[in-house]
Amino acid sequence: MSSYWIDSIENYKKYNKIDDNYECDVCIIGGGITGLSCGYYLSKDGLKVIIVEKDYIGQKVSGNSTAKITYQHNLIYDYLLKSYGHNHAKAYLGANKKAITNIKNIIDTENIECDFEYQPNYVYTTKQEELTKIHAEIQALHELDEEAEFVTDTPLPFKIAGALKNENQAQFQPVKYMQGLADCITNNNSLIFCNSTAYNFDKDKEEYITTVNDYKIKSKYVATGFNKWGITSSNVAANIIKDKILGKENKYSFVFDSLRLKPVKNRVELKNMGSQVFKSFVSNRIQIPDEEISKIKNDNGAILKIQNKSVGIYKDADGKIYAVNPTCTHLGCLLTWNNLDKTWDCPCHGSRYNFKGHNIYDPAFKNLKVYEIK
Repeated sequence: MSSYWIDSIENYKKYNKIDDNYECDVCIIGGGITGLSCGYYLSKDGLKVIIVEKDYIGQKVSGNSTAKITYQHNLIYDYLLKSYGHNHAKAYLGANKKAITNIKNIIDTENIECDFEYQPNYVYTTKQEELTKIHAEIQALHELDEEAEFVTDTPLPFKIAGALKNENQAQFQPVKYMQGLADCITNNNSLIFCNSTAYNFDKDKEEYITTVNDYKIKSKYVATGFNKWGITSSNVAANIIKDKILGKENKYSFVFDSLRLKPVKNRVELKNMGSQVFKSFVSNRIQIPDEEISKIKNDNGAILKIQNKSVGIYKDADGKIYAVNPTCTHLGCLLTWNNLDKTWDCPCHGSRYNFKGHNIYDPAFKNLKVYEIK
């Protein structure tokens, strides 16, 4: 898979591999936008940070993103209001609005040239029957005191049935932005190592020992996107920044706990998730009615509901069927089909799988369950 953002950048800076044992205040595992943002704020406050990345900066999810900066993540607020209530929906909206402001502030403060510009955001549909969802989302945003409007005219090169329009959203060149963050971090007495894989970390008395390649990093805290406790980097970063280092009331209180809300699961799904996943792993054979299979065109994929169970189906150009359990092996989010790259993508934390269910992007590291069609 090729990324325009990665391929188009000139003078891409590649940091060296770790070459010795080190000590720091915070060891951050992962050189994506979350890890770099965490490292930026901490190093600006005078802490020594070491970031270790097994590939290169921004080469995975962050560098292959849509490059938009928006609080409107598909149709999310009607769902959040109904599933979690007003306070949680308002918190999610506020955190994401603040993130846009913070990114712009960093760009201005550090003079990062990354093609940032404000743009409206659209969530559209080409199907008349889906307009009720668009209108429900607009109503939800109004209940949260946020402006949103229904439009039928967009810059898209094709006709739509309607769209939700949010003003004052943004876009940028994410790899240039991450390079700018990395420069700031290294200028603040901190280090970044690439081609440096963190294999494990353990707590030894009052410090953590992180094993990276053949070396050890001692630190007071560790922030990571994939570890034996299943916690994510933004969650750890929030705890480090808010509670342990800078105090509970501080200027970084906008950092949002990514595990507080799971946008692809409602309460019923969360309650039943364990039993459903268990059942799907007991048997790897499944029968799918022909009328369901016929809904998917060749060289396309979709999630079908078969016997109250979600099944991810990809039908190749010759009509051969590949079926998987579309539950991310990281934290259980429902995957979505990416027809451009022919992958199953996780909307929560960026894990990806090919159409055969093989894991190709972390933080997940296990393959999907593959079904045999009866």
